[in-house]
Amino acid sequence: MYSAQQQPAGNPAFHHPQPQHPAAPIHPQWTGLSQYGGPGGQQGQGAPGGYQQPTAIPPNPQAGYYDQKMIYPDTQPQPHPQFQQYNQQPAPTPARFQSPPPPQFQQQQHNNATFQQQQRPISYAQQPIPQSQVIAPQVQNPAFQYHPQQQGQPQQQSASAFIQNAAPPAGHVTQVQNFAGPQPGGAFGRHKIIVGLDFGTTYSGLAYADTTPGEPQISIIQNWPSCGNRAISQVPTEIAYDPAATTEFSWGYDIQPSLTILKWFKLFLEYPDDQIKEMIELPPGKSILDVTSDFLGAVYRHAMAQLYQQRGKAVMDITQVDFVLTIPAVWNEQACARTKLAAERAGFTRNHTMNMCTEPEAAALYTLRSAETAANIGDKIIVCDAGGGTVDLISYNIRRIHPRLEVDEAVVGSGDTCGSTYIDQAFEDHFRKKMGAHYDTLRVAQRQRVMRNFEDVKCGFRDRGDQQTYSVIVPGKNNIPEAGVVDGEFEISRAEMRSFFDPSIDRVISLIQEQVRQINLVSAEGNKQILLVGGFGQSPYLYERVNDWARVHGIHVLQPKDGDVAVVKGAVIRGIDLAAPQQVSGGDPNRAMWVRKCRKHYGTLMIAHFIPGVHLEQDAFIDPLTNRKMARNQISWFVYKGAAISDDKKISQQFHRTFRKTTPWVDTLVVCEDDVPPLRLTPSVKILCKLTADLTAHSKRIFDVEYGWFRKIYTCAYRVDMTLRAGVMVFELVYKGISYGAVRVELQ
Repeated sequence: MYSAQQQPAGNPAFHHPQPQHPAAPIHPQWTGLSQYGGPGGQQGQGAPGGYQQPTAIPPNPQAGYYDQKMIYPDTQPQPHPQFQQYNQQPAPTPARFQSPPPPQFQQQQHNNATFQQQQRPISYAQQPIPQSQVIAPQVQNPAFQYHPQQQGQPQQQSASAFIQNAAPPAGHVTQVQNFAGPQPGGAFGRHKIIVGLDFGTTYSGLAYADTTPGEPQISIIQNWPSCGNRAISQVPTEIAYDPAATTEFSWGYDIQPSLTILKWFKLFLEYPDDQIKEMIELPPGKSILDVTSDFLGAVYRHAMAQLYQQRGKAVMDITQVDFVLTIPAVWNEQACARTKLAAERAGFTRNHTMNMCTEPEAAALYTLRSAETAANIGDKIIVCDAGGGTVDLISYNIRRIHPRLEVDEAVVGSGDTCGSTYIDQAFEDHFRKKMGAHYDTLRVAQRQRVMRNFEDVKCGFRDRGDQQTYSVIVPGKNNIPEAGVVDGEFEISRAEMRSFFDPSIDRVISLIQEQVRQINLVSAEGNKQILLVGGFGQSPYLYERVNDWARVHGIHVLQPKDGDVAVVKGAVIRGIDLAAPQQVSGGDPNRAMWVRKCRKHYGTLMIAHFIPGVHLEQDAFIDPLTNRKMARNQISWFVYKGAAISDDKKISQQFHRTFRKTTPWVDTLVVCEDDVPPLRLTPSVKILCKLTADLTAHSKRIFDVEYGWFRKIYTCAYRVDMTLRAGVMVFELVYKGISYGAVRVELQ
């Protein structure tokens, strides 16, 4: 429960830099409920001794359009907007390595000279690790440590980051490293290995590279369990559990035909658990999070085993391995949080740093750096990442190519769930209908073989006039004339094949058309190119349909030859960029600079001074500390949809609280996708998460004193800085020039 002096991102009139301050923990918790008050979270509750009530502060008369919607009394001033740029400080190098790893993580206690307090040890939820699993030794990372400063000087860098999201299990506390880290070859003695993971709906892939100087040499992991001597760049995103024991499972190419395969489970990460039960049959005692974690755990163990096999134990024991996991750009916050939690349970944060990157951004990062893409300054590149489940589109404006790539989003990205899995589903429905009663006589293994055979036909479909029929082998069935099975092959006409593809492709073209329309509204200058990447993006028929549409509009369409691995290779490049952020602040010519468009409005719930005719009586209540009439359920928007956000800029928001007793302060973050967001809580506003700032360990002497309704009260005017990075939000609480906390929250 609080009020805010917000300054929305996206207002070009306000770009006032602020000095950097160090940082203390704010703990976010993902929730589907709102938090209005003190620790209890109930509206209007709280004893006088513990009641915390913020005071609204009026906006600047010169503020932007949305600021004018926030009406406050004219008795208090409004500070200038703050859209800040910070220079990250390099993390110090650890004195030595720790090897071998202890049986569990142990957080060392350090005396912080600035705050004169001890940090509590952090307990980690332990996970059983198979004996066959290859585990890299623990490396002491300075991002996990508090580094004392000189007495009387503020700490100059956030020491650690804490996050609890997606309803983690009891006792599970996850510690996430900040982006700030050592330069390659510095803190870790030699170098890092960056591993990219493209967790796809139908197929997943792994790639890796070293953080050595020069252009990265990216290698694709092509050796998968049970694929023999074949070099395959991706593995099926499939898992099958043993009916006798759900703790045993096989995955990818290792699944036996007799087992029931779970596939496309990535799509269900967006849905609530009660809806998932109606959409997919899961093994007993397994949730969609468990299934995802089991699959990702198998991928993690295979990745580490391959690195140890190729590099050797001696090298890997002194090498830090970091991961970059890609996610769809159209995913909601719940899906992002679940994916991150599943990856953490799988082991991707066990002695590692894990970052996340959107799939189209990763694909663009790789393709725009490749020699095949001839882009000039001012060109508009529309990246269409068409995968198995989702199709994401992001349009970029090329601002600079050399010495480093600089791009910004031309318009807000878009996407939909219209990937190739819907083509598979259309064929399966058609096959079941044609087979009739014969379909029930097919064993599970036979049905799965039919779908695998259709996959080959689907990938090669070109809609050529000289080929009117296509055949899919049906094992165990010779001739069923009424079902179209002749000599063991199920015949499909050319028109039927188009009917499987066209609904998805029509939707893809519609998304591209809308992106082009929005680009032309902003600026019609510069050439336009469409890059088709992703597994579905390599479809010849998709290319033909998109190219036919684009040719009429004078747009060139590119289908890179390695577009199916563009996402995973781009994830590696992104990880290399993040491995040495200190070099970026110094103008690293190898690191791309991205400016993104915010896809939603972000704001906070607040309480304002009640103004008749502006606020609703149903929101009114009397502040027990000041005896003033207030309005709850108000919203302070600080980032607006379409605002330009870059990695190195921070958006600040001022808050003011009055209280008698210090208790943890809970702020509620909300989002809205409407073009014009409402100024109070409505059904279109969704609760995103809760941020808890705890200053109870500090003396009340640090707060200002006022005398309210016949009693002494304390006041605290503090600032919350927010940074948006691809799929990540970072928050810092700053009070009287000293930062008291830094966390990061996974977002779309």
